Amino acid sequence: MNSKIYKLSALFFFLTIASFYFSCKKDDKKDDTTPITTTSTDKDASVAEDNETAESEFEEVFNYVDEESNTNDNLRTTGGDIDTFFVNPTRYACVDTVRFKRSGSLLNPPIKKEIRFIFDSSKTCNNGSRRMGKIVAKMEGAYKKLGTVVTITFEDFYVQRPNMTKWIHIQGTKTITMKAATTTSRTINVKVTGAKLTWMQPDSATAKISWQSDRTREVTVSNSEPFKTVKFYGTASGVTRKNKAYSAVVDSTTALIKKSNCKWIVSGKLTITRTDSTTIKERTLDYGDGTCDDKATVKLASGDTVQIRLR
Repeated sequence: MNSKIYKLSALFFFLTIASFYFSCKKDDKKDDTTPITTTSTDKDASVAEDNETAESEFEEVFNYVDEESNTNDNLRTTGGDIDTFFVNPTRYACVDTVRFKRSGSLLNPPIKKEIRFIFDSSKTCNNGSRRMGKIVAKMEGAYKKLGTVVTITFEDFYVQRPNMTKWIHIQGTKTITMKAATTTSRTINVKVTGAKLTWMQPDSATAKISWQSDRTREVTVSNSEPFKTVKFYGTASGVTRKNKAYSAVVDSTTALIKKSNCKWIVSGKLTITRTDSTTIKERTLDYGDGTCDDKATVKLASGDTVQIRLR
């Protein structure tokens, strides 16, 4: 077996490991059964970068809605009609206004709710990005109630990521379904459909990512460390700006585990496949046995095992 250490940039959640999937190839024509050598010069990280962009931006969308559910009592109650707004909410560094609407009641169903996050492009968000446009979330019933479906869309929504000069136009639909909930845990199905991320001029005609995902999250909370444990599994696929098609699968029996008291994913396995290539075989990433460290291994079709370091 050959063993090498690779430095990975900070990639977001399980899709981001796709960087390694291509970093060990000299080119797309090299068969994956060829043993890894120290002479590989491939520097193409485009798949990793595009995956990280799509995954992290749609994760941020979820975080805005989820955070609002923890601070806005109107999302958890079933009262009458409301149309209100909050200007410059301090919990969101780059949001100009949060507008909340509710119609209907228990006596006059259905209870419909809408949240609009209106961004100020002159301000920097907590993660270092700038945003403009609107995120719109709609639901019926109380957030976190069993069966509640939250549909998230965008209106003229753009993101300028840290250290970037171009704005990215974000499109698509994210659907969150509450499958189960108790006082200490909840299970959520999260789907992204029709996602498109388009880099604006001058290369908007070619710089575009398409992406979709279907995943399950099992969130457990505790009064002691780790305060939150997230178990997630499911599928994702997409086409990069370089027109490379791929898929990624996490089986429920080997779900990825992230704990609030550890920087890294601590266990689980991910399988990545280039769906547009007959020569590049699937690869499996193993995050380990639950130990909180920055180490993981990748098993190639050739039988080689490569150790990587997360950061």
